Amino acid sequence: AWVLNRGEGVSAAAGVAMILGARTTSTEDTIRLATRRMRGVRLNKLTYQIFSQQPSPAGGRIPPGYSISEPALAGQLDAFVSHSSHDPPAAQWALLQAWRAQFVAQRGREPFVWLDVCCIEEIRVDDDL
Repeated sequence: AWVLNRGEGVSAAAGVAMILGARTTSTEDTIRLATRRMRGVRLNKLTYQIFSQQPSPAGGRIPPGYSISEPALAGQLDAFVSHSSHDPPAAQWALLQAWRAQFVAQRGREPFVWLDVCCIEEIRVDDDL
């Protein structure tokens, strides 16, 4: 799992999205699409069951975690978190919860993050990445 803290650049994220296969032709188009599709989740709403969900092999569904996410602006997000479904979820969960506890202790509030398992609709994966 990796965490990209806010302030490291919307343009960098847009560039990564273009590399990963976004259907837009420019960084500006990618930023516009990301602004419309951006979502976040407050980590106190996240359960281990949702976090450890495997992606649907056939794709084309809305993951259970999507219902706990909400529209967001890039400046509202505290971090971007992506994790691998090939790594043991218990270890990733423990790291995420340790980061969350430290964040809450330092800032006195829950982190609001983009988390792949909650913020990507599999039916619109190209748009949401």
